[in-house]
Amino acid sequence: MRFEEWERDLVLFQQKFLAELADGTEDTITSTLEAYGELNGHSAMARYVGVPCGIAAQMVLDGLFKESDIFAPHSKEICDPIRETLEAHGMGLVEQEITQLYGFYVTVVRS
Repeated sequence: MRFEEWERDLVLFQQKFLAELADGTEDTITSTLEAYGELNGHSAMARYVGVPCGIAAQMVLDGLFKESDIFAPHSKEICDPIRETLEAHGMGLVEQEITQLYGFYVTVVRS
């Protein structure tokens, strides 16, 4: 897709988790990504799809992963190094935790 000089793309992604803790309290945790493409530069889609794939490919070539096979990257051994590398390059999610405390809802934001 070609953009005009003044155009850029936008990537929005959000996941929401509802958690019940051992003490019976409930938390809602969201992870949100909002990324704009660069004017006359890389698109947000190129950065947030292409860069993670490139990082993962480099880690495979470097022998970082001990297993060899085709599998979904759901384990901490795979996800954590990729996430940490992305965050080191300023590409991370913003996490919010909404919890009830003494009858009030409190939001904690982590980035």
